[in-house]
Amino acid sequence: MTIFRVVMFYFMLHSFAAHAVSVGDKIANFALPEFKTSSKTFSLSDYDNHVIYIDFWASWCVPCRKSFPFMNRLHEEYSAQGLKVIAINMDEEPNDAVKFLEKYPAKFSVLQGSDELGKYFNLKGLPMAYLVSKTGELVAIHAGFNQKHASKVEAQIQHLIKE
Repeated sequence: MTIFRVVMFYFMLHSFAAHAVSVGDKIANFALPEFKTSSKTFSLSDYDNHVIYIDFWASWCVPCRKSFPFMNRLHEEYSAQGLKVIAINMDEEPNDAVKFLEKYPAKFSVLQGSDELGKYFNLKGLPMAYLVSKTGELVAIHAGFNQKHASKVEAQIQHLIKE
């Protein structure tokens, strides 16, 4: 484990230990390595004043396969308007995620998650998506992925972008 990961693990463990986030809460800043390279770090604070769609996923998750094309479309249609799409992988073996991404490529940021971050977001299953306003407030939680509900999520994003 690199010194960076040790420091980030320590930071996340202490930052998120207090309680799990819920709708109406401000999301705590977190920094995680970009999935494809551990030398590049993603920090949530770099996207202040953006609407953020955070999706937790794993390679074994069947609905996750369906959510990736949806997230690619969200990224393509709304990133220029201030949406940031982030997918956080929860696989124990990073190689499993690499194989998944070969079949279902992502046009958005993919990060390697941690158990501590999963606890902070109170993950009940996968996929789980969290919609964050420009002010950093958690405004919606979406469990699972269903194409029928995709239009509801998209309407929420459009509304938050206009605020």
